[in-house]
Amino acid sequence: RLQHAVSFVSGISTEALVEHYNRAALAVTPSLYEGFGLPAGEAMACETPVVSSDGGALPEVVGDAGCLVRAGDSDAMARAIDELLNDSQLRNSLGTAGRERIVAQFSWREKARRLTHYYHSIIGEASDSGFAEDAIVAEDVEVESGSPA
Repeated sequence: RLQHAVSFVSGISTEALVEHYNRAALAVTPSLYEGFGLPAGEAMACETPVVSSDGGALPEVVGDAGCLVRAGDSDAMARAIDELLNDSQLRNSLGTAGRERIVAQFSWREKARRLTHYYHSIIGEASDSGFAEDAIVAEDVEVESGSPA
């Protein structure tokens, strides 16, 4: 019954994957458990609205920028899909919100900024405690020629 409306693809290039996300009315991630939720994040980065279960790390990825339903609740999943397919304004707003969330939370630039901030806070704490001055620094270490340092 849904064969004409649902696509399952694999083994495609990144460019083709982006094209699929851009053509999709929505992306569905019904996982019972998901380690990170890359497909949901990829769809959101392409402004494709997402209907997702709350399995594993998906709530962290999707947040309030998509439709989250209880993992394993196929009726709730069907209702959320139906709602999005029938509400273009909601699809558009979730698509925009999804893109904004991915850029704000998961872009390389944002991750680098957060990691740099974290390192600065640790260095500051070490400096404040006197730990930095007591740190052991390896000097005059001989490395065999051809060996990785």
